[in-house]
Amino acid sequence: MPDLEEGGIATQCDNDAYAQAFPAAIGETNDKNFKNFKKGRTTMRNVTDINNIDFSIIRERALRNIREDLLNEWSDRFDALEINDAFDAVLRHHRATAVIEDFVPVLVEAEMKNRLYAGELFPAAA
Repeated sequence: MPDLEEGGIATQCDNDAYAQAFPAAIGETNDKNFKNFKKGRTTMRNVTDINNIDFSIIRERALRNIREDLLNEWSDRFDALEINDAFDAVLRHHRATAVIEDFVPVLVEAEMKNRLYAGELFPAAA
């Protein structure tokens, strides 16, 4: 087998190499998915759907945890109702404008922390 510096495995992987590297233990489904992926028939969305993972549940749990953490950390300096109202406004904004929904919790947390550190939960519109 050639060294990675000479081009190695990454440039020499094809269907035959895949079949040798991942024998029947991987199973027909993955082999079929790989071949379909190589032919452009499978996308990451299809692979996610096969696993039946509902990422909205994970996002909602993350948002709940972020809200609770912000309340615990900042409720001594801001009223809990103000924090909740600002959180809801930021969340509405990011849900309405999100290109990738999976990033909404991170964006909401970052914007809320910026607002809290600045001392303005509801900054004036520019």
